[in-house]
Amino acid sequence: MLETYLLFSSSILLFIIGLVTLLIRRNLIFMLIGLELMLNGANLNLVAAGRLQHLPLEAEMLGMFVLVVAVAEVAVGIALVVQLFKAFRTSDAGRFNHLEG
Repeated sequence: MLETYLLFSSSILLFIIGLVTLLIRRNLIFMLIGLELMLNGANLNLVAAGRLQHLPLEAEMLGMFVLVVAVAEVAVGIALVVQLFKAFRTSDAGRFNHLEG
């Protein structure tokens, strides 16, 4: 059963794709998407480990808590991206070499 979850979620694959996206792409929106992929890969791994330990309810509740925190993180991240775009007129992270004024 655990193998099914790990193969379906491809947690390591999701995490690696998210990490590569975070490191390669310079657009702030894509960086947030990469971060979300990393969190979702870790979350699916957590639920699968809870199922392996025969604690499905606790694992799913913890998974839901992680998703709620991820949604709050995305809301703050999007707000920061909007404010940075207003200030610099770009979403390219490579252009934010100074944040003054």
